[in-house]
Amino acid sequence: MASMFDDILQRAEKLTNSTQLRASTFFPRGSLTTVNVAQLDRSTLLDANLADIFRTSEEMCQRKQLRDELIHHDQQLITQPIKPQTSWKKPTISRAEDYNSQLPSSSYNITSGSVLEDFVEDSIERSRVEAERAFLNQQILEATQLAPLHEKSVHASSGDFDRLQLTGGAPIARTFQPLQLLQDVFARKIDEHLTKNCQANILPALKSAFLEVEESRTKQIWEQVFAICVKPLLDETESINEFRASQAWMNHILDNSTKYLHTMFRNHVEALIEANREQARRGGVPGTITLVEAYLNVKRLRINAQDGNFGNHPIWMVIFHCLRLGDFEAAATVAKQLQNLPHCSVLITIILNLAKNILINQDMRIKLNAEWKHESKGTKDYFKKAVYGLLLSFDCPEVNDSIENWLWARLMACKLDQHQQLNRFHQLQRTICVDFGEEYFMGGDGDCLVYFSALWLTGQVERAIDLLFRLETPVHAAHISIIAYQFRMLVLSETVSAPILSADSNEPTICRLNFARIILLYVKEFELKNICYALNYCFFLNKLEFDDHDGIPGGNFFEACVSRLVYLTGEVDSILGSLTSNGEHLPGYIDKFSAVVNIPDIISRVAFDTNINGDTLQACRLYCLADRPNDAIKLICRHLSMCVTSINDRTSDAVKMSEWLAKSYKGITNVESQHLSTMFLLLDLYTLFRLFNEPNYEATLSVAERLQVIPLDPNQVQSSVSNFHMVPDQVRAILPDICVCLMKAIVEVFKHSLPSSPTRAQMQNYARAIVLYTAMIPYRFPTHINSQLLQLQTQLH
Repeated sequence: MASMFDDILQRAEKLTNSTQLRASTFFPRGSLTTVNVAQLDRSTLLDANLADIFRTSEEMCQRKQLRDELIHHDQQLITQPIKPQTSWKKPTISRAEDYNSQLPSSSYNITSGSVLEDFVEDSIERSRVEAERAFLNQQILEATQLAPLHEKSVHASSGDFDRLQLTGGAPIARTFQPLQLLQDVFARKIDEHLTKNCQANILPALKSAFLEVEESRTKQIWEQVFAICVKPLLDETESINEFRASQAWMNHILDNSTKYLHTMFRNHVEALIEANREQARRGGVPGTITLVEAYLNVKRLRINAQDGNFGNHPIWMVIFHCLRLGDFEAAATVAKQLQNLPHCSVLITIILNLAKNILINQDMRIKLNAEWKHESKGTKDYFKKAVYGLLLSFDCPEVNDSIENWLWARLMACKLDQHQQLNRFHQLQRTICVDFGEEYFMGGDGDCLVYFSALWLTGQVERAIDLLFRLETPVHAAHISIIAYQFRMLVLSETVSAPILSADSNEPTICRLNFARIILLYVKEFELKNICYALNYCFFLNKLEFDDHDGIPGGNFFEACVSRLVYLTGEVDSILGSLTSNGEHLPGYIDKFSAVVNIPDIISRVAFDTNINGDTLQACRLYCLADRPNDAIKLICRHLSMCVTSINDRTSDAVKMSEWLAKSYKGITNVESQHLSTMFLLLDLYTLFRLFNEPNYEATLSVAERLQVIPLDPNQVQSSVSNFHMVPDQVRAILPDICVCLMKAIVEVFKHSLPSSPTRAQMQNYARAIVLYTAMIPYRFPTHINSQLLQLQTQLH
């Protein structure tokens, strides 16, 4: 074989020398795209193309020799003493330059660029899918880190180790498994709500779940949530960031928070009176004043009263409790008894004005402040001091002896100040989250719920949710974040990779919440136990996108979550639906979201990711499920191109899928005929390779003659070269294999023919056409293929 190859090289050199002058005019080095075959006779053209093939083989040998020399040179450098760099660096560079100069021209193969682009695009998409899944999967680490903090809640999960194992993708039955009690109540109500109407907000579902919960702490949390989350506050086009810094947001918080605190205090008063009816002696006309008197009968508060009594109780005590219940008219009714007292006339005037919805302006505040400076030294009545403090925004710890009372007084001070409302409100927020902070509210015997109340009722939504998520139970945090997000109250993180809570460095009261991460961390606990529930929560992320990367927009979060769940669980039919033998679409879990999201787009995204993961046939089925037959056919064509040359089970499955597609979509108007024709051609080529492997060489050549993918007549080579641009890329990729297959079949038929048989001449003609075609088309074959074709042709003598 070595002597035969040397003989081929000698012939190549001879042919090169004899055709150098003529061929150099028409055959630039590395390219045969500008050949004018009409100006050359057939033998000259064949010789020139053979010379090009031989030259390529020679280049391969030279590169091998160069590589051996470089290896030998490197070994010498290792065994010999190290010399100055200038003594050996120069020769290395010259060899590298020689090597680069010997590389074939990249412009020869007109498809190499597109193939490389496809490869790069596939790599980018694979990286994108892996990056998205890595981002989603990394949440399990954070979930396990957060687990110890959840131990305060009786509903916190204790199965962190099991959850870690499940996330690894263990195939188990996981469609419907029971969740923990609190999780199940909320998840079931949300599922019922989304099944009925996925476009509406989930407030009714949360209220329904609230009614089933027995735990007092849970009830307290959700009473505060419902007090603030009344209805959507903005349209889709309005800016949440601007709204959260506006007067309108402050008014919403002040009105609803004080209303909630008034209601809670009224419930407390009535409960105390009901429990002590005999002491309360409640009677008279029903109303706030009689309620306050009955309450004070039970409490029996003893103070240094001033300015007389109202009934049986100090008048300022009655006024304060009327204000504490939010009844300004009742407070004004009692205050009228003091209208003739000059030392507190400004205070009485303001109370009377509040009953008329007249807030404190700047002039009245100045007068009230001056009056208090005069009265403060002689005031011994704590409730009188508390009323002044309520209007002038200073503390009276003797009366406001609880967080709830202190918070109410501060909120009322903001609400009643007409001139400095917004500034006072922001200062209150800063006092709670910065000056006091988590350490003050929760240090020692502190309670997370108290700090949550202070944050939530002052409009610090993001901090309140983050606190619950870290220190109470993520069930509440996740659902509160959903309703706040739907009501457009939530300031979202600028990127989905940001921390759960990120505060502004200049203004700590301005925070952003990573809503996506909250939901993902919560879903992690049961995503492999109950896929339907997990999809429901992921649905709320349908408007969020992954971060842009190098200018490339990120993918949709909900689509990525669906794709990931399909990948982890393998529950394709349950999640996405399925096709019957009649082509009917059976719905999956995601179909209930069809009013909001595009179901075919989601299925196509899953199909794309499935193909990236290597399951091409499943991806084709999903494209059909999404009613995207063109994508399915293009994908199967690409798959056939990669496997059709090998006859095995993988190829058989691909052929069956192709035949099913051909049967299902033949004659369908929305299917591009070009894709179908490419698929049919690849199926025919599969027949060609199958016949060759049987082996049935004559039938192989018969199929090749019918297909005319490779010309078998030298006279048809030029027309085939001219029409090469019409050859599909999927077929171009296997042209080398087709040529080798045909050449081997030709050799076998030639060997089994009689010496004088016309079949031998025909086989030689076939081989000549194949070699000529491979030399002329603008598509460079691998060097070893060229050498193999040449070696096979030499056997036809």
